Amino acid sequence: MTLDGAGNVSLTTPTPNGGDQTVITTLPVRGEPPQVRMLTSTGNNGLEDGSLSNVVEARDCTLYIETISTGGSGPSWIMRVKPGRANVAPGTPLPLPLSEQVSTVDPFNNVFVLQNRLWYTNPALGDGSCTEDYGVDAVQKFTSSGSTPASVLVTGLNIPAGGIAVAATGVIYAAVVLSRSANPFTTTIAPQLARINPADGTPVVIASGHLKMPVAEDVNWYVN
Repeated sequence: MTLDGAGNVSLTTPTPNGGDQTVITTLPVRGEPPQVRMLTSTGNNGLEDGSLSNVVEARDCTLYIETISTGGSGPSWIMRVKPGRANVAPGTPLPLPLSEQVSTVDPFNNVFVLQNRLWYTNPALGDGSCTEDYGVDAVQKFTSSGSTPASVLVTGLNIPAGGIAVAATGVIYAAVVLSRSANPFTTTIAPQLARINPADGTPVVIASGHLKMPVAEDVNWYVN
């Protein structure tokens, strides 16, 4: 569920029979009938080879849909879906390597992505054939229409999967939790909330515990 800048709520779900389609249902804030769009795509541009993971919406109503590979080791990717009322096909996914990521949009419609270096899914979990690398090298910043990100280098941060939020000041908050594919009995990742300085990428741990999703609004931040 996402909320655009005008207060309209959108629900993004895969079709019940799976396949390569996604349904986007927008509930107008003024009470008009819902607007339903079908997002149709194939292969790594849609849900044919993956499952819906997360959706974020920019204030300009652009949707960013995260999907993850199903069955075996594989990538996750983010599709950019422009606003409108007609059925659409997404553009080329944001260029991301095989990794696990979290993403958000800032108040200026920029997309921020935080990802680990190497990701494998459950079939390889604990059998010794794959070793995940949860280190983070950079925060990637995509403009609303760009495909080449600007990067803020990060040192000393491990974030398998959690959430990020970006304040209007550019300060980044990252919640570190267990990965979707990490073994909870062997992982050494400590759940924490980190604040990342956008000028030099230095993370500072400001809270510890089982944190899920930070939310930033101007200079205030919240976490659950």
